[in-house]
Amino acid sequence: MKISNRKYEHLKIATKYPKQDSYTGFEDVLLVHEALSNFNFSDVDTSIFFIKENISMPLLISSMTGGFKEAEKVNRRLAEAAQRNLIPIGVGSIRAAIEEKKFIKSYSIVREVAPDVPVISNIGIQQLVKGGVSLAEEAVELINADALAIHLNKLQELIMPEGEPNQSGAVEVLREVIRKLKVKVIIKETGCGISKEVALLASHLKINYVDVGGSGGTNFAVIEGIRAKKIRDVEKLELSKKFSSWGIPTAISVLEAKSVGGIEVIASGGIRNGLEVAKSIVLGSCCAGVARPLLEAAIKGPKFLEKTINRFKNELTATMFLVGARSVEELKTKPYVLTGTVRDWVIQRKLTQS
Repeated sequence: MKISNRKYEHLKIATKYPKQDSYTGFEDVLLVHEALSNFNFSDVDTSIFFIKENISMPLLISSMTGGFKEAEKVNRRLAEAAQRNLIPIGVGSIRAAIEEKKFIKSYSIVREVAPDVPVISNIGIQQLVKGGVSLAEEAVELINADALAIHLNKLQELIMPEGEPNQSGAVEVLREVIRKLKVKVIIKETGCGISKEVALLASHLKINYVDVGGSGGTNFAVIEGIRAKKIRDVEKLELSKKFSSWGIPTAISVLEAKSVGGIEVIASGGIRNGLEVAKSIVLGSCCAGVARPLLEAAIKGPKFLEKTINRFKNELTATMFLVGARSVEELKTKPYVLTGTVRDWVIQRKLTQS
């Protein structure tokens, strides 16, 4: 199957199949209410510095789509919203545009309409192992990106009928890319989370950001299982069923990655509201990536997308006011309580904030 067709299938299935959001760990993270704070709700400032720009709030439009005709419209809407609200935006894997130049516009439209916010390109580690630094440079240049996300998706590659579950040489190529690429580099999981061991390796490689892509949100094991069922690939379908709940829940993955020093952590994976954005910041992330809620809103139309972004900001601002944080930097210092699975995991894994 052509990669452009596969990208279209991914988008179609991700927005059509019933929501199956599962445990992210944020359910077991409780913030401490501060009943008296010496400032007004209107004094709360959600802005931060991210990659190379000041942005309005710690919210990232996560890498989602590109590489087929319909994606241009979706990415244009997302980019317009990013520019209007001054929030960063990522694109889906740019491999499709590299292999079929006619699809470049479905990605480059993002930079065209969002010139004043950080734009993140995206390529898979499997492709980078083959293409090396020159491929990384091309992925950045095609859309004049400010950063490159290198996605790690072992489970998806195992289940995807066209998958390439190969990572031999990955560490060496990452080291070379970090040394030569002129923009920031992000390593990003796509639904299974980042462990402290991988975060430590990323830190040693001097990678700038880790996007945890934890479990609990859009599930590519399920999506690829649906595709496998369609073509009667029984082996892949069975893998999908067996590993549909695999991965490190998002909140736990933030704690795993943040236990390692020297690296910025992006929380993503099933984040569905501003309260969860705030919780991710308190746990140690610099910002939170959101995908499905914004994608669904973008497909409905610009007004729905604007409403969704405003909801996230209002919920984040409200949470900051309630915990007594006038700024995002203050939010990072606020106390929290861990219960249930998150608490058990932190104890057994001996996770401590660095």
